[in-house]
Amino acid sequence: MRENDPLDIVVVSDLHMAAGRDPVKGTMSPYEDFHQDKAFVSLLDDLHDRAIANPRKLRLLILGDVCDFLHVRMSRPDSGDGPDARIGLAIAKLERIAEGHPTVFDALGRLVAAGCPVDIVPGNHDIELMCQSVQERFVQLVSRASNVPDLEAGIRFHPWIYHVPGMLYAEHGHQHHDITSFRRLLCFDYAQTPDATQVPFGSLYDDYLFELLESLDPSRRMMAPPLRSVVGVVRRNPSILVTRSPMHLRHAWILARRLASSGRRGNVSARAAYRNTVVRRHASDVGLPGEALQCIDRLAEVAVDRMWRRIGMSLLRGQIQRIRWPIKRRTAVGHHSSQSAVQQPGYLSAAAFAIHQILSDAGHAVPCYVFGHTHVGAKHSLTRDAEAPQCQYLNSGTWTVAIAPTSTPDDGRERFPFVCVSRESGGGVTAQLMVWDSTERSTSVLA
Repeated sequence: MRENDPLDIVVVSDLHMAAGRDPVKGTMSPYEDFHQDKAFVSLLDDLHDRAIANPRKLRLLILGDVCDFLHVRMSRPDSGDGPDARIGLAIAKLERIAEGHPTVFDALGRLVAAGCPVDIVPGNHDIELMCQSVQERFVQLVSRASNVPDLEAGIRFHPWIYHVPGMLYAEHGHQHHDITSFRRLLCFDYAQTPDATQVPFGSLYDDYLFELLESLDPSRRMMAPPLRSVVGVVRRNPSILVTRSPMHLRHAWILARRLASSGRRGNVSARAAYRNTVVRRHASDVGLPGEALQCIDRLAEVAVDRMWRRIGMSLLRGQIQRIRWPIKRRTAVGHHSSQSAVQQPGYLSAAAFAIHQILSDAGHAVPCYVFGHTHVGAKHSLTRDAEAPQCQYLNSGTWTVAIAPTSTPDDGRERFPFVCVSRESGGGVTAQLMVWDSTERSTSVLA
C-alpha cells in the first residue's frame, strides 16, 4: 500500500473477554467483564459489509486487552510448572475464551476473509499474546469458529507499537502506567520467565484479590475488585487472616521477590542494555528511528521510577484507590457527562505529548496518537500553537462500560466507543471518536 492511498483504520480496545458463558452449563463466569458479544459482532458485521462494498482500504486495530487471561481462573496442568505447562495453561485459557465468545471469533474470521486485515496489540491483561504459539492458536480458533481456513496472513500481532508513517502512532498504554509497565517488554517470555520479577505490580495485585475472593465465595460475581472490597471482607471476617494464611504468605513472598528485584542496581544497566540492543533492533519493525524508539522506552522507565514516591504519598494521604489508577477517570453506566468525550489530560495524554515531541524531533511526527488502557473514550488536541502542525490524542475506551454522554441512562440503547482514523487520497488525515449504536446498527461522531 502506498503512503497516500485511502485508508480507514478502526480502533477498538479493552474488550476484556474472559471465560464468558459456559457452552455446556449455560452459566456466565463470575469474572466476566465483557457482555457485549452481540453488539460487538454487529460492528464487525458492519465493517465486513464495508470491506466488501467499498473499495476503500479498511483495517481493524484491536489495541490491547482483547482477552483477559487474568480473569480466566484455571488450574495449572498436571505437567508441573515448566515452560510447556505455562504455555499449555495460556492456550487452555485462550480456548476457554473462544468457547465463551464463539460469535466474536466467528465474526473476526469472516471480517478477515472479506479482505479486512486485523492488527492486534497485546495489553497487560493479554500479554500471553506475545507468545508465538498462543498467537498461532488464536488464529486457529478464529479460523475454526468462522470455518474460514488460511487466515494467518490477515491477522498480525504487534508486541508494543502500531505505527503508520505520516498517519498514526498507537499503543495500548500500559507501558506508561507505572504499576502495569513491563520492565523489558520486548524480552518478556511467558514460557521461560513468567515470575514475579517480570510481572507488573498490577497483575500481582489482581491475581491476589481474585484468588482471595474466590476462596471466600466462588460464586460471587466480581468484575475488577477494588482494594476496598478486600478491606471490607477482612473487617467482616478477620479470621481469614489465619485460615487463609498459606495463600497470604505465598503472595507476600511473590511480592517480596518483586520488590527485591525492583531495588537491584543491575536493573538500570539491564534496562539500558535492553534499550541499546533489543529496542533499537525493533525500531525497523515499527518504522521509526532507533534513537526515537529508545527515547519512548525511556519515558516508560521514568514512569516506573516515580511509582514508589506516588505510592508513598497516596498511603500517607489515605488515597488507596490512587495506588492502582493514577489520574484515571472511570465513567460508570448511568453517570454520563457531556464532557466525558473530551477528558482532561492524564498520564497517557502526557505520554502522547512527549512521544509527539520525540517523533517531531526525529522528523516522524504523526497527526494522531491513539491509546487504550484507561477505559475512557477521549479526544483532545496535543498542540495549542496555531502555527504548529495539529496533532491529537485519542483513546478508544472500553466495551465493558457504555460511554454515551449524549444519551439518557434509561433509554435502553447500547452505545460503545471506538476510534476511526482516515487518510484521504491526497494524504490528509482525520481522526474521530465514534460511538457504535448496536440498536440502530449505526455510527455517530462523539468528538
